[in-house]
Amino acid sequence: MGFPLPPSLLATAAVEFLGREAELEQMQAVWQRAKGGHHQFLLVAGEPGIGKTQLALEFARPCGAEGSTVLLGYSDEENLVPYQPFVECLS
Repeated sequence: MGFPLPPSLLATAAVEFLGREAELEQMQAVWQRAKGGHHQFLLVAGEPGIGKTQLALEFARPCGAEGSTVLLGYSDEENLVPYQPFVECLS
């Protein structure tokens, strides 16, 4: 049994997801390979405001629903802590 989903992940569930179905399918394929025992590493990168966070949240929700542990951390232009997203999700 995993940990409960982070509250901010649940709060964004009402936002409509549009236009990133192909990327989401690619992420889900990576997840399936990982569940099959193949080491995987997934990065989401791009310009601010293009929907990286929403894409990651849409990917994470079903993973958490099936019992996987989902950690959540954010990054922005004014990070004051090195590796801030990792610090946030592990604290």
